[in-house]
Amino acid sequence: MARGRAAVFIVMLLVLSALVGAGTLLTITPSCGFVYTILSQQEVQFEVVLDDSCLPQYGTGPYDFEWNFGDQSVGFNEHTDLPVISHTYAAAGSYLVTLTVHGSTIPREFTAIVDLVQTPVPLEVDLVLGASYLTVSYSVIATGGTGSYFYEVTFGLGLAETPVTAPSGTHTYTAAGTYHVSATVHDDKGQSTTDSEDITVIARPPPGEEEEFIVDFHVTTVGLKATFVASAQGGAGGPYAYLWQFGEANQQIGSESPTAQYTYAASGTYTVILTVTDSQGDSTSISKDVSPKTGKVFDDDPPLPADAGIFALVGAGLAVGFGLVVRRIPKVLRIVLVLAGLATILWIGIGWLSATGAL
Repeated sequence: MARGRAAVFIVMLLVLSALVGAGTLLTITPSCGFVYTILSQQEVQFEVVLDDSCLPQYGTGPYDFEWNFGDQSVGFNEHTDLPVISHTYAAAGSYLVTLTVHGSTIPREFTAIVDLVQTPVPLEVDLVLGASYLTVSYSVIATGGTGSYFYEVTFGLGLAETPVTAPSGTHTYTAAGTYHVSATVHDDKGQSTTDSEDITVIARPPPGEEEEFIVDFHVTTVGLKATFVASAQGGAGGPYAYLWQFGEANQQIGSESPTAQYTYAASGTYTVILTVTDSQGDSTSISKDVSPKTGKVFDDDPPLPADAGIFALVGAGLAVGFGLVVRRIPKVLRIVLVLAGLATILWIGIGWLSATGAL
């Protein structure tokens, strides 16, 4: 009788597995045995059903649960006393999973077929454009999908335009204007995704009529932290792109913002190079030296203690000497004078070292 119920249960599981698409959150609920949840394309969580209706079959605890995941993997016949366990399969496929429950009765065996079907990774496309006067450079970056890619790039020239099939390259327009560039990528399984951008191109001015391209930057330092502010004018105009090279271990930052911050690892003198690119791809550079320093930096020599500090220092020295030399006063008073004087000298010394940046 028990064998007949197990066969019916297996058939029910097979029907449910065929009706539900793989790769989605799926839970199969038998009357007794175990349930499983497909967490991803490879990971499955299994849980033993321990309700009261199943206890007559399992007997009383403690229980030992023996799992056979059907893939000959590490953990093939894994024993545990916990009712929940996860398993990661190496590949998609159909796996016969067997649970054997060891309790106070004869071991009971339950089975289910787990179907893991590989679902395609979504195809994603990113179109990157740049312009140098009438010439546009493009790059199509495709990720995901299945197999090889096929590219179709158009430059907004109308219905008669023949798409370009190269993933990167250039195109030169015959007239200034704003054009809609589009890139569509197909994979081997029929997925396709499109990304598009508008680009504005202008004609190069006649020789001698270009506006001078001028860049500069200002830098301020606080300790090892440097703040840079750039200015740019001329060329083909903005928006400008800024590339900062900080002169330390090839560290650099590219940004559309004219400001940047950088913290150096140690004091020293570093050559900072700023390269600015205008809206048509022309660039110009400028370099300056920056000298970040640790601690507080003074224009002149470190300041000495103020007059009040000098008087306090002298007084503290006299107190120490008076306490050590004069024997006519009580011993306790002499000890107090010495300790107070030494404490004052130490306090003034720490304050001066802190002010000079030595601490």
